[in-house]
Amino acid sequence: MQNGREAHRPEAVRNSTEIKIYGNNRTGLLVDISKTLTERNIDVTSMNVRTSKQGTATITISFDISSVEELNKIIEKLRQIESVLDIERSAS
Repeated sequence: MQNGREAHRPEAVRNSTEIKIYGNNRTGLLVDISKTLTERNIDVTSMNVRTSKQGTATITISFDISSVEELNKIIEKLRQIESVLDIERSAS
């Protein structure tokens, strides 16, 4: 304590993570994913989107999280998005 107040605490440690989302490509898929991340105050540091000739989208997203629990909650919400087929955590 300093002068009757708590000393400044640094923000929670945030770790960088990367996930890959596989889905059937459709108009609005990227918007829905971005909205879900924004609602959880996730700051995306990198995103790459590719679509195969068969119409399968692969979306690789890097962002910072504070815990595995936070990541699991985000993945759970992303899985509920229409057209999302699978999500995996990339080896980083």
